Formats: sequence, structure tokens, C-alpha cells
Amino acid sequence: MGDSRNGITQAMLHGTWKLSRGVSGTVFLLTMLAACGRLGYERVPSGVGDGSTSAMDSALMRDGGDGDGAVMRDSGDGDGTVMRDSGRVMDDGGGGGPCEAWGPWSAPERLASVNSPSDDWRASITADGLEIYLHSWRPGGMGGGDIWVATRSDTAAPFDPAVFLAEVSSASAEFDPFISADGLTLLWASNRTGTAGADLWIAMRADRSRAFTLIGEVPNVNSSNNEYSPWVSPDGKRLYFTSQRPGTGGSDIWMAARPDVSSDFDPPVQVEGVNTTFHERASALSPDEREIYFASTRGAGSDLDIYVATRPDRLSGFETPTELGPAFNTTFDDTDPFVSPDGMTLLLNRDTDTVGGRQSDVWVSTRNCL
Repeated sequence: MGDSRNGITQAMLHGTWKLSRGVSGTVFLLTMLAACGRLGYERVPSGVGDGSTSAMDSALMRDGGDGDGAVMRDSGDGDGTVMRDSGRVMDDGGGGGPCEAWGPWSAPERLASVNSPSDDWRASITADGLEIYLHSWRPGGMGGGDIWVATRSDTAAPFDPAVFLAEVSSASAEFDPFISADGLTLLWASNRTGTAGADLWIAMRADRSRAFTLIGEVPNVNSSNNEYSPWVSPDGKRLYFTSQRPGTGGSDIWMAARPDVSSDFDPPVQVEGVNTTFHERASALSPDEREIYFASTRGAGSDLDIYVATRPDRLSGFETPTELGPAFNTTFDDTDPFVSPDGMTLLLNRDTDTVGGRQSDVWVSTRNCL
């Protein structure tokens, strides 16, 4: 792990951190933004100042959206620039998806313009490619690791420097952000005062010109153990996340479902076919939910590696997971996969050795639709 990470973050990666607290007194009132198909609950005060969403130079680039699905990679200069089509759409996860067959993932490249001299983790991007969210230890936040965001006005332009997302932050750890495809709903993990270890939190906004409103903890999914690494299906009906509640191993991947977006999630269940007696964490799925990417310590040694499992349709269990391959898994930690809403870009985290010690950065890989 990066030497700059504190003990909380190191332990969360390997599923060993525990905290205790009393039961949260937060009360939720359903105030559904049905037109957006998003989660909505009664607002609770955040106790933090206002913040603004600005920008960062992520070097993720798309074409003009002509729908041909073309993906172009950079010329090998290492800056991680990626061009991709923005014309693809997602289905409701019932099968089919935006692509019936995918080509192989390219060798990952460091997103030099996204990363800082500090540790940067768990990047998540909107469907239009105009906003990217990440967990970072860079200076300028409130401490404990914070969520940062970058925006741009045009997909042909680079991102401006990342800014601290103050409206969802506290003096505690804020990490593992997930931004919805439309950019209106943000989920993340936090161990802020009053929660039992790390819990899943949610913030919303009516449109992307506004700051997020902190809603509170996500109902029915948090426990007295740690919950983190959320991922929500395109139709908003399924929430995948990591939990250290009693299960198969030290940390496992769970899923909570609901019949419609105006309802709370039902109690979560373990995701079939992916968990072992080792640690599984940080899951992300393809838009059609037939692929699941996650990190696990099941391989040789104790470092995290990225695995992938597939299934014929969303209602089936996943087949036996396999390592994503030597291009993705190193002798250090490789974790936090995130698949873009069009299924064509994979973001991940990788630890590398630096002069000052171990460093965690965001990397990127792309693939074509066959």
C-alpha cells in the first residue's frame, strides 16, 4: 500500500478495519425524483460548508457521438488519452446490453493527468464523459481522504484540475465514490461521526449545475460492520457493494434489490458465484450486468488482484471468476475496477513503487465492441 495511507484505509483495502457506534438516529422520508430514476430521501444536515463541482484534466476523450462505437487509444506517450464513442446507450440490464460481444481490454495505462503526488483511488465517470469523481489524499480536503471531482464543458477538451467536493465531505474518511450515469446521484462510503464503521451514504441534485444535497445513509443496507464500494445498476434497481458483515469470507460482495426506483432496497444478499473465504471487494459491473469485475486476495500472496466473472443473463449466478490477466495484476495491489456506462472503458487502481514509497494511481484500459 502507499505509505501515505493511514491505517484505516490500509485495513479497509484488506477488509480488517472495525469501528463501533450506537445506532444512527437518521430518519428517511421518501422524496423520489422519479423523473430521474434516482434514490431520494429526507435531507439531514451535513454539518459542512458549501462546495462547488469544478474540473480536472483526466485525459479521457470521446469522439463526436456518431454511434459507430469506435475506440481510439493514444499513441503510447503515456498520458492515458482515450478517445471513445459517446453514442452508445444502456439497456435495463435484462440481457443484450450495449454490445453482444466485446473485444479484449487494452493494456492499462496510467492516467497521468488524473493522478496527483498523493494516493488517488476509485475513479467513477458519468455517461457523457464530462465528470469524473475519485477518492484522493491530495492536500486541500478536510482530512481522512476525500472525494474530488473534475468537469469539462466538451468531450473534446481536457479536464480542468480537480476540486474538492466539499458539500458531501466531513473531517472523517470519504471514499469509494460512485456517480450515476446522469451525474445526479452520488453514493460513497464514510466513517463520519455517528456511523458504525464505514457506511454507504447518498447525495443528490436536481441538475448538474447545482451542488449536491447530502441526503444521509442509504436505508436497509448498512450494518454494524463496514460497507463500501457501491455500484448501482443503470435502471437504479440493484445496489452492489462490499460488506464485512458475516458472510463467506472477511469481506464479501453483496447486492440489494428493489422492485422500482420509488422504493427502498430490500435486505441485501451475497452475490452468487464470486465470494470465497478470502477477501472480495470493490465490484463493478458492465452495463448489462453480465460481467462483474472485483478485487480479491484469493490468489498467491496477500495482494489484491482484479478478477472477472460472467453470466448468461442478469438473473443467473456468475460462473467461476478468473484473473483479468498479467497486464492488470502485478505483485502489488490492483483494485477498484470501474466500468464506464458504455462498457468501453475500465478504470482501476494500481500500486507502484516510487522514490517516496508505494504510490496508488488511477489507470485506464479500453475495448472495442465486436
